Amino acid sequence: MKINKIIIFLLIILIGITTTYAVDDNNPQDDVESTMAEDVNSPSIIQENSQITTSNPNNYNKNLKKESQTIILNNSNFDDYVTNRSFNEKVNPGDTVDMQGIFDGGHFSLNIDKPLNIISSTHDAYIDLDTRSRYYGTDTANDYSFKISNGGSGTNITGITFHNCYIPLSNAHNITIKNIVATCNQSVGMGTGMLSIRDGSTNVNVTNSYFETFPNGGHSNVVFAFAHECLFENNTVKGHGYVGNLVYITTYGSSEASGEINETYGNSNITIRNNYIDGSDATDTGICVGVVVEGANHTI
Repeated sequence: MKINKIIIFLLIILIGITTTYAVDDNNPQDDVESTMAEDVNSPSIIQENSQITTSNPNNYNKNLKKESQTIILNNSNFDDYVTNRSFNEKVNPGDTVDMQGIFDGGHFSLNIDKPLNIISSTHDAYIDLDTRSRYYGTDTANDYSFKISNGGSGTNITGITFHNCYIPLSNAHNITIKNIVATCNQSVGMGTGMLSIRDGSTNVNVTNSYFETFPNGGHSNVVFAFAHECLFENNTVKGHGYVGNLVYITTYGSSEASGEINETYGNSNITIRNNYIDGSDATDTGICVGVVVEGANHTI
């Protein structure tokens, strides 16, 4: 009888130990799998994994600034790079445009609407647009010009020769013009001037350049009209015959970029320094003066 009770007792203990082991053996794995499932399906992990799998290294290249290039521009390939008078997508901001040879005729008109470095490494770039502004009832006027507009802010022009070209800078900023030659013997800028820095342009530096006008109907040579913080230094300006003012700081025919006209002063902080201005061969008329000044805080 005692033996039977002992056997039954041992069986009960053995069954309890086996059950406990089975429970302890299964639960940790279930917990780990459950935890892993929760972590994998966690929103933060999914977000990170999504970023990794959807990111394309090639996308970063789109945000990198393209390296600047030098483009040789001549009258043969002009249309490859210029569309409707503006440099097309083949020319990027910051590029150097190396103009070479003769550009003869209005077809070569340009509107610089992106910042560029315009040079002539061969020192032979000669632009003659045959610009003719309307005056005295003339019906042969055209709008040919070599223009720098607001989008062309930051442009540098060096070593280019212009003949019978209207060269306006309209609401353009941080422009450097040096070592250019600009001459005319016909009306290219009636009411505006040949080189015309206007419409709220700022920080325009014109240095070491040569400007000469022959009889042109009476328009000015170099004009500042609603311009600010500009430098005109180490230049030569000459006038012959019936021409307008040689260096003219004025408000005539212009306004600020906003269209407003300051009732006090239109120009400010313009420095005219170390220039040779010669009107000795100009016709003695009331419209031709060596230097005419309007504005405030100028240095001459």
